[in-house]
Amino acid sequence: MSEKGQLVFLKYKHLIFAIVIIIIVIVSDIIFEKYTKKSIETININIEKIYNTFEKDSKEYDKEELEEFAKQAMDEWEKRADMLACFIEHEEVEKINAKLHLLDIELKNFLWGEAKRSTTEIRQMI
Repeated sequence: MSEKGQLVFLKYKHLIFAIVIIIIVIVSDIIFEKYTKKSIETININIEKIYNTFEKDSKEYDKEELEEFAKQAMDEWEKRADMLACFIEHEEVEKINAKLHLLDIELKNFLWGEAKRSTTEIRQMI
């Protein structure tokens, strides 16, 4: 490279460095946003299944089916909670975690009204 070319590179190296950093930030933001959205959608599917079961206005619910949906939602949440805590406020992650565990307890103890309320709260949080 000629001396003039080196001077031009040195003159603009800070600008090039700043552009590279901006590109890295934008690409990272897109990746993290997609990960967060996919994680929330995956968990929301099982919560919606529980919510729809409660919306049927039945006096008797299939406890095993509801517990399975809750277990799937909790397992999915536990796998992704640590990573999501990097993008979402940590307190919100803990609130959802606590509500999911409460929902599991309510379903195991046949507390349908409380479980329906917890499901609605989780849906609003997510």
